[in-house]
Amino acid sequence: MDRHAFLMSLEKELKKRKIDDVSDIIDEYNDYIIHQLELGKKEKNIIAFIGDVKSIANAYVDDEVVSKTKWFDVVATSIFAIPILILMYGFFIALICLVIASWSIAIYYLFGLNSLQFMPSVPLVPSIGFILTLLSFAFLVYLLSYRYFLLVKSMTNQFIVKQKIVVGKYELNKSHIRLTKIAMITFFGFMFISYLIAMIYAKSFEFWHVWQWFI
Repeated sequence: MDRHAFLMSLEKELKKRKIDDVSDIIDEYNDYIIHQLELGKKEKNIIAFIGDVKSIANAYVDDEVVSKTKWFDVVATSIFAIPILILMYGFFIALICLVIASWSIAIYYLFGLNSLQFMPSVPLVPSIGFILTLLSFAFLVYLLSYRYFLLVKSMTNQFIVKQKIVVGKYELNKSHIRLTKIAMITFFGFMFISYLIAMIYAKSFEFWHVWQWFI
C-alpha cells in the first residue's frame, strides 16, 4: 500500500466512525510520512510501521470516548513519554532474558550437567518434572512477551504520530490467544505435578530442605 492509498483508506475508516477533524488527522499522518521519506526510509516500510488503518481509526474512537479521563495522556506527554517507553522496552528485554534463562536451566538439567555450583541439585526423576515445567514456562513467557511487544509497539506508533502515549489497537489472531491459554494451563499443570513428584520422592512437603538447596 502506498501513501495515497493508505491516507484514502484511513480517511474512509475515520469518516465511517464519525471522527471529528478528519482532515487534520490525515494531514498529520501525511506530514509524518513525508518527513520519514525525507529521512531516506522506504514508503512501504513507513506504512507498515504505522499500522493497520482500522486499528488507527479505532484508537481515535477510544480517544473520543475517554476524552474526559485522559490522565494517562497528560502524564505521558512531553518529557515523560520517552522515559516511559524506554522502561517498557526494558521490561520487554527482561522478559526475553527470562525466556532464555528458563530454557538454559531446562537444558542444564536435561543433560545432567553439574558444572555450576550455585545451581541446586535435583534427583533424576523429579528433574524431569522440573525440565517440563521450565520449558512450558519459557514458552508461556515467550507468548506473553510477543503480546506485550505488540502493545508497546502500538503505544510507540501512537506517540510518534500523536505525540502522546495511548494504547492503540493491535490484532492478535485467535490461534495465539488459544495457544497462550493452553500454555498457561500446561505450565501450571506441570508445576503442580512436579511439586507432587518432588514431595513424594523426598518424602517431605519442603523437598528443598531435604535436597539442601539453601545450605
